[in-house]
Amino acid sequence: MKNIGLLCCTLMGLASAAPGKSAEPPSDTEIVTKLVNRMAFDPALFFYERGRDASDIRIAYTGDDYDYPVYSIAIARGCVTAAQPLERCSGRLTARMISASTTPDMDRPRQRGKALVEALISRDATEHAKIARLLPKLGVKWLETDFHSCPNATTVLGKSASLNWVPKEISRHGNRDDGSINIIVHADQVAVTFEGMARSSTYRGYLADGSPAVWAEELAAVLEPCWKPSTATPPWNRTGRPRDR
Repeated sequence: MKNIGLLCCTLMGLASAAPGKSAEPPSDTEIVTKLVNRMAFDPALFFYERGRDASDIRIAYTGDDYDYPVYSIAIARGCVTAAQPLERCSGRLTARMISASTTPDMDRPRQRGKALVEALISRDATEHAKIARLLPKLGVKWLETDFHSCPNATTVLGKSASLNWVPKEISRHGNRDDGSINIIVHADQVAVTFEGMARSSTYRGYLADGSPAVWAEELAAVLEPCWKPSTATPPWNRTGRPRDR
């Protein structure tokens, strides 16, 4: 404990030694990754109709500490455009996905997002307009499917009711039963949000057993053979931002 205190004091002393020094500016990797996630891989944009986000389920998979954009999925109930007759789509579930391209030599999901960001930087694409033009050329897929028509998708959706939304180290009042500490570093992150009437549930974390992150990966695998190119406006070409519900 004394060593920890000494370390803290030492670090504080080093930080105060250069009071006039400003923070390092963000790197191109940080700038482009954040922009691509916001303009293209934000699932709240996938069903942005009539000035609001109409999605009921949102998933975003990002890789490593940089949050490299890997894939995002959104699912919406009922009519997803103003042109659809209500009586024809009231019981419908529509899923949309955006995904960075992959190659046979990529054995980790994060490599897809990292390759996309590096490709944009190599083309000096660090602002919205240029990135929007390049995303389709770099193999980014904008896809859609009728959820109910996809085999086993409804079964996997039903599993969401039994997921562990609360970390076990919190619910069990400790890190692990044996008293040891479970440390996770440089892990991919999955954000999962369910929207309901006047309530919502959100999880963001690594692929822990029984977590919404693992469920999201299972859902993505079930939907994989069902995707078709979407005719909806790609998220990077949508105007405005979703308002809070």
